[in-house]
Amino acid sequence: MPSTYTEMRHLAEKIILHGIEYWPQTGEGEEAVFNRKIAILHIDQGVELILKAYLLRSGYLIHRLKEKKIKQGLKPGASIDDYLDENKTLDFEDARQLCKKLMNECNRQPQTDSHIKLDGLSQLHKKRNEVQHYGVRVSGKTPDLIIGALRDLLTIYEFAEFAAADFSNRVNGFIGTVQNSRFENP
Repeated sequence: MPSTYTEMRHLAEKIILHGIEYWPQTGEGEEAVFNRKIAILHIDQGVELILKAYLLRSGYLIHRLKEKKIKQGLKPGASIDDYLDENKTLDFEDARQLCKKLMNECNRQPQTDSHIKLDGLSQLHKKRNEVQHYGVRVSGKTPDLIIGALRDLLTIYEFAEFAAADFSNRVNGFIGTVQNSRFENP
């Protein structure tokens, strides 16, 4: 496991870009459908790492607590590491909810109904679960789902102040390509 949020972020970026490479621009054949599934799995995995990298950068721990030890009570002189389960981290939805909370608390442009929701990430993760656990066919609405999730991802980058212009440019370019192909191939 990467030891710093920077290492985690770099790994996530590579996974996401790898997923983007799998996204077919046209076609509904079996290979195109298969490649969309692979893209969804990769992009979702990368997004989860980005959520956790943002939490680490914000000073949060991403490991779950050892419930049994917590129930036994805190021992004098014990370190926090004694209570962390190194084998379990926050799941996707817990990480998304915590990031959303943090981002809304520090929203730089507070406006009336301007709450950050990160719903695109939830929709992507739901589709990923359907693909991974049930082999569900990827529908024609999937490009909108990918675009929404990647826009949410870029919002996280803005708030985390991750300096990754090349990555952001490549993601924005991919979003534009997917949008254009949607209109060219209805």
